[in-house]
Amino acid sequence: MAMPNLTTDKVLSDRHRYMLEEESRISPEVITSRGYWTAETVNDLKGVSGIAENQLMAPSLVLPIYGVDGRYRYSRIRPDKPPPDMKYIQPASTTSVLDVPCTVLEKVLDENQSLIIVEGEKKADALASLGLPVVALFGVWNWSYKMDVNTPYEKQLLLKDFESIPLHGRSVSVMFDADIQTKHLVQLATGRLGKKLQDRGAQLW
Repeated sequence: MAMPNLTTDKVLSDRHRYMLEEESRISPEVITSRGYWTAETVNDLKGVSGIAENQLMAPSLVLPIYGVDGRYRYSRIRPDKPPPDMKYIQPASTTSVLDVPCTVLEKVLDENQSLIIVEGEKKADALASLGLPVVALFGVWNWSYKMDVNTPYEKQLLLKDFESIPLHGRSVSVMFDADIQTKHLVQLATGRLGKKLQDRGAQLW
């Protein structure tokens, strides 16, 4: 598995470790396997490729992202004091991917294991800490290359990453954030994702 280019000076601060371990219930093993680290200054972030210079904010938690092939794709950052409506920042030129916690990659690819889809890599890591097969989307519409509610359903296609994951006859659970109870667009995104998965033969929960 290709790991991100992290040097020995890339360390995780105590406050960010507390956030991950205590607030998000992510195990030390999963924290280490992903390679979370803390950028205390903007200068620390200059090695994070693809993020516009005017979007570099520090201090930030840096979250390396891994694909269905187990390889490092890119990193997202979570500023301690993010701008409104932008909790996470990622390289502008990147396309959406399925994020797969390294510790459960084999289970994710095992058609005999139930699969869970969540919103956000920290939530995925919390479930991976329990040994559960899980993948993460970065948002409720990020299962599709056409992330626009106005795009007709038939023109919205699942990410190609889903082609690497066995779905036919497999039990799949979609567990998005609690705002699904009140936000119509979240409900719509969930329903469309569910139907696309069922079209691939998944048994949806």
